[in-house]
Amino acid sequence: MKKLSLLLLGSLAVTQVAQANSGSFNGFYLGAQLGWVGRHDKTDLPAVTQPEPLDGVKQDGLSQSKKTSSLGYGLYAGYGQNNRGFYWGGEFSIEHDTANKEASYTIPSKIEGVPNGVAPYLDSVPRTTLNTKYQRGVVFGFAPRIGVVIANDNLIYVKLGMEYSRDEVSARYNWEYTPDPARIFQRSNTEASKNQFVFVPGFGYERAFGNLLARVEYGYNFGAKIKTSNLVRDLNTLADNRLNNTAPTVQYSAHVVKFGLAYRF
Repeated sequence: MKKLSLLLLGSLAVTQVAQANSGSFNGFYLGAQLGWVGRHDKTDLPAVTQPEPLDGVKQDGLSQSKKTSSLGYGLYAGYGQNNRGFYWGGEFSIEHDTANKEASYTIPSKIEGVPNGVAPYLDSVPRTTLNTKYQRGVVFGFAPRIGVVIANDNLIYVKLGMEYSRDEVSARYNWEYTPDPARIFQRSNTEASKNQFVFVPGFGYERAFGNLLARVEYGYNFGAKIKTSNLVRDLNTLADNRLNNTAPTVQYSAHVVKFGLAYRF
């Protein structure tokens, strides 16, 4: 009888421990995250031909990319349930990053009809530069999470995230050459902003330490693009007349790695 009682008590204790562990990922949670953002920014600008009488001024088109790394940070909150090893839940987040560096490009340009594009009265070939910057606003995200729970305290999951932000693009154009002794140049700027919705799938690993949930996660941001207004001015006029079809387009995509720590209520 004594042995039977001990056996029953032991079985009850094991059952209670198993039930407690199975709830390691059940319920609401709130956390903070920090990580790395690897951005890929691409700028496109059509070829430019100045109208008469400066129709000898030609500028090649531009389609180039720049890579940059930055810090990402934010808060997240969600709810989840573990049903016999199958995990499901949803998560909201507020994020931002420091990926707001300006990219500088040199665009080939020349004076047609003269050797190497250099007229006799010019000191050098015309110089054309374009600086662009894509800056994301504060990001609001939502993502369903599904996964599997292994050994009660380990969660492997995938996320199908959607993010919203109000993004801005700025572009700065500079064209100049130096005849002797004068200097001919033009400079112009343009900006644009747009509400962006982007798809950000990912996967991650989360470990439960009691009510604390530590995670590491990877996501790929498919990105978005913004086209500004026309940028290049007509060299034949002193007014700020912009030539048609001279609007730059800037687009981004990103790889994101995040480390998070949350508390489960």
